[in-house]
Amino acid sequence: MEQTLRTFVLFIGYGRSGHSLVGSLLDAHKNAVVAHELRAVDLILAGESFDSLCQKIIENSEYYAAAKTGRFQSEGGKAFSSDSYLYAVPGGYQGCHEQLQVIGDKSGGWTTRMLERKPKLLRKILNRSRLPVKWIHVVRNPYDMLATSTKRAKLKSVPMGKVKTFGARCRVNEGLIQSVGEESVHTFKHENLIENPELELTRLCDFLELTASDDFVEACSSIVYKKPHRSRKEVKWSAGVKKKLQKFINRFGFLSGYSFEG
Repeated sequence: MEQTLRTFVLFIGYGRSGHSLVGSLLDAHKNAVVAHELRAVDLILAGESFDSLCQKIIENSEYYAAAKTGRFQSEGGKAFSSDSYLYAVPGGYQGCHEQLQVIGDKSGGWTTRMLERKPKLLRKILNRSRLPVKWIHVVRNPYDMLATSTKRAKLKSVPMGKVKTFGARCRVNEGLIQSVGEESVHTFKHENLIENPELELTRLCDFLELTASDDFVEACSSIVYKKPHRSRKEVKWSAGVKKKLQKFINRFGFLSGYSFEG
């Protein structure tokens, strides 16, 4: 493990929140390597050594960087799936690095799911890491998250079960924030990134104690969407489902300001 490393970072969150974009942007920093859906928590549960975990994170970053730049074909000659949400940053350090300071994994939805299933997982993570652990919590308007998930499941209306599952994941993340302390968690709103990528990227770098150079911020900002996709209007919502979801939104402070109309 490189001697310059000082932070281990993990994502928490929810499906279809936009954390793949955030992970890709962070992986483009010259002093950071962030794996794409490595599911590091599974390796920790399996007893993987921290040095071995870090090596797999680096290899994962290299693998996906090749896919982003079109230099990769999977076994059997099939092109890499476009469904993997890969974001190449022009001139970025995806798949390579200089002095490595931050290393981690972008498996936000999965990490939260496993924290829900395995109550002792948080302690295992903190004990296994040789570095201070920081957490990136990516959120997006819940109506859009659940609508996108519903569409991908080829359903026409949002089922109550999805709303209840989302509420359960919110409770897990709220509990983690309380356990590790707010200073160790950076909540990152997808819509804020789109509205002001320069500011949000600088805040993210400040949280991880990384230098937010003008070149890095400009390159990352160039690939951020120009406006959020409001998929909430592309599915049907029953009055009961909408009421239940809004109740969860009102319950959790990190979802403050979200609504169906807003």
